[in-house]
Amino acid sequence: MFLQSSISLLDSISPYFSVKSTKYGGRGCFANYDLTEGTIIHQCLLPLSSSIRRSFKKEVCEYCFSYFYGKTLKYKLMSLYFCSQSCLNSFQEMDIDNIYLQSLFNVENLFVKGLKRQQSNQREDEDKEEEMIRQLENEFKQSENIELFIDEKWKQMEIECDLLLSKLKTKERINLIPSINENEYLDIKYIIGILFQMYKQDFCLANNNILSFELDLFEHLQLNDVAKVCAYPFLLYSYLKIYKFLKLSTISQLECYVNTSMIRSIIAKNLTNAFGIRSLDEPDGNKEFFGYALYPSASFFNHSCQPNVIHIRIGSKKVFQLSRNVEKDEELVISYTPFENIELEKRKQEIKEWFFDCICQRCINKE
Repeated sequence: MFLQSSISLLDSISPYFSVKSTKYGGRGCFANYDLTEGTIIHQCLLPLSSSIRRSFKKEVCEYCFSYFYGKTLKYKLMSLYFCSQSCLNSFQEMDIDNIYLQSLFNVENLFVKGLKRQQSNQREDEDKEEEMIRQLENEFKQSENIELFIDEKWKQMEIECDLLLSKLKTKERINLIPSINENEYLDIKYIIGILFQMYKQDFCLANNNILSFELDLFEHLQLNDVAKVCAYPFLLYSYLKIYKFLKLSTISQLECYVNTSMIRSIIAKNLTNAFGIRSLDEPDGNKEFFGYALYPSASFFNHSCQPNVIHIRIGSKKVFQLSRNVEKDEELVISYTPFENIELEKRKQEIKEWFFDCICQRCINKE
């Protein structure tokens, strides 16, 4: 029954293509019939969740991702900045009882408090964290079963947090909330967005049908945390810290979603499924990276250095358009990086972050 509903859900993404198993493993998007160049085969009107880097938060609109090149945006809502009253209003209409707004403001406040704490005791805190990361990495290297080791570390963190919560009143938690860096800040904002969409689906009768569909598809995305941690063991420390931050700080309406299984899954699904939010006007190599957004219905496109589909960002909307004619049953592929015009070795380096080797004709021919 679950398999049938999963297939039905994936077949509902677009009338132009179906999601099927590929000959090289995993799933991909295949044309349902002959299609002509220029056909828009898919559109994502809104991301399920997005996160803007803190260094750009005053210059990039929280809602539509418009960039104003160093100028501080005029429209502000607590810690969030918008390019227009229309975008600010759209954000508020999406929110429920200011739950999302308050959650993001809470993250910003705790980040700033953590910075102040680090500044007052910077060297000691840095040394302590570096030692903990080294210890974790050493344990990781000595582990005979990597997946079991990672599972055990998550379980230990869950027990540690549950013990703290059983002993502390809400007001006492704040001193034990870990300081976070800017990458963790970015990830936490993204996670909060997913948790909020879960809350809306569970408790809001007038939920946005578009994002409800995207949330259903989110359940079917590939998990990639083990591969990422194997490549960068220090990230396990970061992910566990993110969980502790959320467990001790998430507002009451979203608390029920904060468990190790859920947070680990949300992190794992982001790692190779999110789309970078980049500036639009500069040449590919000079595009600014502002953050990332997750569009689950677009996460089934595979990569090729010879893509037949281009993806265009229009505000926060994603549009997928054919760059040439395709035949029925031909796989529809995009480029995961903005650098497909660079030489082979550099392309290989870029694509490593997705944990596969490209086998498109261009790479096979070593072009």
